[in-house]
Amino acid sequence: MFGLFKKKEVIKEVMVNAICEGLVVPIEQVPDRVFANKTLGDGVGFILDQDTIFAPCDGEIIMLAGTYHALGLRLKNGAEILIHIGLDTVYLNGQGLKPKVKKGDFVKQGQQLLEIDRRLMKEKKIDLTTPLLLTTNEEYRLTMIKNNGTVNIIHEPILKIERI
Repeated sequence: MFGLFKKKEVIKEVMVNAICEGLVVPIEQVPDRVFANKTLGDGVGFILDQDTIFAPCDGEIIMLAGTYHALGLRLKNGAEILIHIGLDTVYLNGQGLKPKVKKGDFVKQGQQLLEIDRRLMKEKKIDLTTPLLLTTNEEYRLTMIKNNGTVNIIHEPILKIERI
């Protein structure tokens, strides 16, 4: 009558899109052993052509590192992903990284998450290869849709994550 007894829709799969324009590479090609060995989870790496990171799908910001170098999202199916902006950016203590969201925010696919000062990163010799990882591997299956080549639009599907 008023939707009181309506069964809540369970979302099983989420499409994860590109976070930027540039190149997408297999996670094994990210030049950092922790990411390449999938220690933190499976996923892909992005080589950025621009200075903005966008939300790859709808979700909740569940973590924003104090140094702004990493953020976590919980997707609508409960899976959690990590976006780690560049390599060694943690040592900048937030310098050159400007978040557009905070922990607890709900974001929509394509929404700006963070801006990067690429000039500063170049001066500091920071590799901006940016891993995107599924960190909840046990309950979810990750299917690669595209893990190499050029990404021209942020709405391009890269991964599918489904609850198993």
